[in-house]
Amino acid sequence: MARVSLILPVEQADPAVGPSAEAARRALEEAGFEPELVFASDAAVDRRAMAINPDARIITTVDKGRCASALAALDRTDAPFAVILDPSRGYEPAEVVSVARRLVDDEADIVVASRRLRADRPSSILAHVSRRFVGSTDPLSGLIGVARPGYEDARDSFLAVGALYTLELLAKMTGKRLDTSCASPLGSGRALRVGLNDLRHAKRLADHRFGNLSRLLQFCVVGASGMVIDLTLYALFQWIFARTALSGMVAPVLGSLDLAVSAFLSVAIALCWNFSLNRRLTFSYARHGSIARQFVTYALSNAMAVSLNLTLRLSLPRFFGFFNDHRLAAAVVGVVVATGLSFTMSRWFVFSHGKTNENRHLRGKITDSSDSKAVLAESSGIR
Repeated sequence: MARVSLILPVEQADPAVGPSAEAARRALEEAGFEPELVFASDAAVDRRAMAINPDARIITTVDKGRCASALAALDRTDAPFAVILDPSRGYEPAEVVSVARRLVDDEADIVVASRRLRADRPSSILAHVSRRFVGSTDPLSGLIGVARPGYEDARDSFLAVGALYTLELLAKMTGKRLDTSCASPLGSGRALRVGLNDLRHAKRLADHRFGNLSRLLQFCVVGASGMVIDLTLYALFQWIFARTALSGMVAPVLGSLDLAVSAFLSVAIALCWNFSLNRRLTFSYARHGSIARQFVTYALSNAMAVSLNLTLRLSLPRFFGFFNDHRLAAAVVGVVVATGLSFTMSRWFVFSHGKTNENRHLRGKITDSSDSKAVLAESSGIR
């Protein structure tokens, strides 16, 4: 008999969880498997309130979300095959058996129960796109099976947060993928709740899959938002300072002081905005570096980029007839080259610290218990 770990990541007390899990366990047993029932959660699990089988294991992790819980449970089990089931999503025991059967029969290394793969209707464009990029028509599925060797090969790359454990496993694991159709329709069970942590998760997966291309896109989006901040505040400050003593005052080089001060303040605030967002989002791995050093380097690198932008914008029309006739094209070249320089400086100089932690697996401390009243603490990073 093939050993299969049936892992159920749970987030809240639900008296229906225990019976649902037990039904799936019995179905696996009747199908000829040797199932191990494992509950994983980021909170204390009340075995009695959730009607959990006394023989089931309970694993608790410090890191929040179903994804971290599922990965923690995978770390703590050693069965050659694992099936992860969200008991709130309404999957039938027969569908759990189907996923396990295809794994054990070596049809694939990753098997996803897909509610988007139905014989009674054609696949949607979304299903085709998701199959193209992650190898499954239903990357948000709550039922997935994985073979142990494939998981072990990828375990150092996992960086999980949120609820989307199927998407994390599909994105990081290699090997053959297979979708098995579900009789239960889309919308069965409790709806999947996507929150801020899941957006963070999607950003991390994009960085993992597309690397610097993903970060460049985020960098440009942040820059665009900074431009909106800059222009909005520039107009606001002009309106404010036009009603002060600065109005009409002129200084050498700077010209009109109300315009100069408005420009300085709006650019400074936009620079701080861009720095904060890039440090928090685009290059989030560098958040633990020195903020003072990073800000000074960021400001200097942006000064270089602005200087290069202006140089190209003004010099290209002087030396090339095409740009003399199309001066906006010269401005576009300046913006593109300056953006490339600014991104390069930010990626490899400003936010370089903490780079080695990009693929750190955030599972934290794990506890394992056969009785929710007697949880035994174990060390973190258990292999």
